[in-house]
Amino acid sequence: MITLKQALSLSQDELETLKNEIDAKVRASDLNAYIKAPSLNGASAKGVPILIKDNISV
Repeated sequence: MITLKQALSLSQDELETLKNEIDAKVRASDLNAYIKAPSLNGASAKGVPILIKDNISV
């Protein structure tokens, strides 16, 4: 896990690696049932990838 400050200092290649790691974690968990990739109409999804986990017991 990294902080936002650390993520903002990453290179484009490092951000892509981080995005791939987050995607793998989502696919390997039950989160995938609740997450749907937004339709970007062919646009590139650039930015800082984030993963949010709540600790709420239901």
